[in-house]
Amino acid sequence: MILLGLVLQYSAKGTPMRIIYKTESGGVAVIVPADTIEACMKDIPEGAIYEIVDDVPEDRTFRDAWTWE
Repeated sequence: MILLGLVLQYSAKGTPMRIIYKTESGGVAVIVPADTIEACMKDIPEGAIYEIVDDVPEDRTFRDAWTWE
């Protein structure tokens, strides 16, 4: 469960929660909040499908090939 309204939300691993969303080109964008999750919602394009997650791959070698379903 994600509790919104905290200054920063952290996963069980101690890493900051992230917002991911599908881009128009079919890629995946990742937002790492510096403030609350709510404060970052304005950065998600209108109508974009998004999810709040607690982990993304650390290896960025193939970042352009990331997908999300």
